[in-house]
Amino acid sequence: SPAVDVLSVPGEMVAEYVAVATGPANKIHAVWTGQSVFYYSNASIWEADSAHAWLEPVVIATNSARSRLESSIVEDHLGNIHIIYATSSTEPGIYYIRSQDSGETWSPAALLSEPFDALEHSYSTVRIIADDEGILHAVWQTSQQEGFGQAVYYSRSIDQGQSWSSPTQLAYRDPGDMWIDWPYLVAEGDSRLHLIYVDGTNVGRAHRISIDGGETWPPADQILTTMEGINGYIVPLVDDSGRMHLIVNMRTTDGQTVGIYYAQREGSSWSPVVPLDVSSPAAPSAHYAAAVMGLGKEIHVVYNQISNGEIWYLRGILPAVESRRTPEPFPTTLPTAPTATSAAMAPTVQ
Repeated sequence: SPAVDVLSVPGEMVAEYVAVATGPANKIHAVWTGQSVFYYSNASIWEADSAHAWLEPVVIATNSARSRLESSIVEDHLGNIHIIYATSSTEPGIYYIRSQDSGETWSPAALLSEPFDALEHSYSTVRIIADDEGILHAVWQTSQQEGFGQAVYYSRSIDQGQSWSSPTQLAYRDPGDMWIDWPYLVAEGDSRLHLIYVDGTNVGRAHRISIDGGETWPPADQILTTMEGINGYIVPLVDDSGRMHLIVNMRTTDGQTVGIYYAQREGSSWSPVVPLDVSSPAAPSAHYAAAVMGLGKEIHVVYNQISNGEIWYLRGILPAVESRRTPEPFPTTLPTAPTATSAAMAPTVQ
């Protein structure tokens, strides 16, 4: 459908780093960064193309980091909303908040991260997910003074966000390394976690698997060794048969062909990559791919053509997968649009 404006804040000149989530309540939840604060809003999926359907934006946190992908949001199977976000030099850290009433009120912020070491200067690329059991998992990275990634950290909550484990350092930039970057976490069922990230060099990726819900993390395997480049996340997906798939936004090490590629999990390894888009006008400058698994068997991919400022889209069907879900019909009676309210604990913005 045509894009329409649905959210704005009077007097606020910036709206960046949008993170969104959907869940069983059939709402779209959005969190984004203003000049110095984080905003939240939601709308019914069925009415999301109308500005009237969106909750008036609420300030949920101040002291934004203004770094890439500095917030992440998820709705769990109980309908609770969970957000993690990165803050900047005033009170630097990774913080967590939750709402149990569709964003009307929010818990006090809980600090997940620990103080920087001598080489760490900022936070970015945060991600929070909920597995099939409702356990929350969070990852984030730190960067050093020049902006190169320094470390990757992981924490989890087994009680719907009431408490969190001490952060575990899963990767650190060694002497001679260039990057520790772009950690992407996905749950395969209720106990197996996959983490894919840039590990030292721009050739290939590191892949770590936890088989006990994040309690332990064996050493990483090196994957995608025929590919190189850092264009954003490498996105793992899980279909309804339990098989994993990989959306890869890189270039080949031999032919230097930039684009969007695909691989699938075969036993304990990944298949060779195959190109999905290496010839469109978007391919030579494709960056920041995002992907989701729809209805358990449809892969949807969007990516940025940075040379021309366009967003491109791909869709693929997995014919061998039998979906356990059916598309939800459009309701005959639409829900009542939410009224504008203010969270009781929302900080005042000067």
